[in-house]
Amino acid sequence: MFSKSLLIGLISFFAITSLFSESPLVYRMEDLVQRALENSQELKLLDEDIQRSEKELKVTRTSYWPHLTLQGNLGVDLFSLEDFDPNRNMGSDLILDWNFFQNGLVFYRVEQAKAQVELARLQKKAKEIELAHHIRILICDLLEKQESLKLQEAEQDFTQKGFEKLRLEFDQGNVRRNDLLKHRIEMYEKQNLLDQARREYEANFQKIKNEADVISVENIAPPEIETETLPYEKCVQMVLKCRVEIRQAEIQSQLTERALRVSKLGLLPRLDLFAGNAFALDDVGQNSDPFQFRTGVIARYPLYDGGEARLQIVLAQMAVRKAHFQLEEAKKKVLGELESAYGDWEDAKRFFQTGELQYEGVMQEFEKTQGEFKQGQLSPYEWEESELSLRRAQAHALGLRLAVIRREAALAKVMGLKSLEEMADPQ
Repeated sequence: MFSKSLLIGLISFFAITSLFSESPLVYRMEDLVQRALENSQELKLLDEDIQRSEKELKVTRTSYWPHLTLQGNLGVDLFSLEDFDPNRNMGSDLILDWNFFQNGLVFYRVEQAKAQVELARLQKKAKEIELAHHIRILICDLLEKQESLKLQEAEQDFTQKGFEKLRLEFDQGNVRRNDLLKHRIEMYEKQNLLDQARREYEANFQKIKNEADVISVENIAPPEIETETLPYEKCVQMVLKCRVEIRQAEIQSQLTERALRVSKLGLLPRLDLFAGNAFALDDVGQNSDPFQFRTGVIARYPLYDGGEARLQIVLAQMAVRKAHFQLEEAKKKVLGELESAYGDWEDAKRFFQTGELQYEGVMQEFEKTQGEFKQGQLSPYEWEESELSLRRAQAHALGLRLAVIRREAALAKVMGLKSLEEMADPQ
């Protein structure tokens, strides 16, 4: 297609001109996004949160195993301190304590710790998606402002030449002074707009330079457009699978269901296994050996707890219903966002295709004008006016292309992806 030829030509032009610059590397949009992700301090802090939650999970898993405790004790008769004997009044315990069956509480705490690890990873993923979308929008704004700046410079140069031409006609008495002043005022207004555009361009360039470490915007290749058809049904499957908000709601729903099962186990007895070499103060002064090895199982059955266990079951059931409702609401919200983003993306692609046809028509008219100029049928001023019209058409075509890239970035963000390229292998 004509647009592909134009894109290849632009990329080749940037690649050739970059060989004579200080930085020959030409960045793609994905390269800049990756550089921004690597340089993000906030993502590094989120990595630390993931590591902390993983360590907490390891500690929580130790609750499955027995705990070994060494402790000391001292027994003193305050009314007979003069008979204090360290060998009889001091002791130590080596205790093995194993919460053999805790009505699922240990399992639930481990599941909570697992959920915290996944939530920490999801939080990092959400930040990566947000940052990737932010960088893409910055790049599109930057390229658009760059093209607009070049167009305004060309228009200002054309206006300056028009003013010089008008002044010559004024000197010959063919133009009124009022017309000359109007043209001069128009030239000053365009210069003010040009200065404003330069400031905006520099501000945008500084933003992307700080986040993606770009040396020059001249080294950014024009972004490509996704031309393959993307079925809406596949987008629905992807958004339900990858969107962070849905995964968070699913995790919360799973936790509430596990909490309900644990609350029901609260009606069952708890079993604790203990063993140890203990010093028994009750045996002091008797003929038996005070150092005894003791072991046993303790069963605790809630005969009457004032309805606490059943209340916890009712509360857990309410939490399950609330979590299920929030999950369904999250799906509805996300699917609504997907429908809007997908429609905007399709509209932008249609506008771009129409713009391609318009640009092709402008090119044909330009080639015709070029032939007339070579034959001497047009003046240099008319030829420059034709070149300026072509520049306007190029800027408009680039604006339509960047609009597609913006909509594509928005669609990827809605689906929970950093880019549509991840559709092939989502994580």
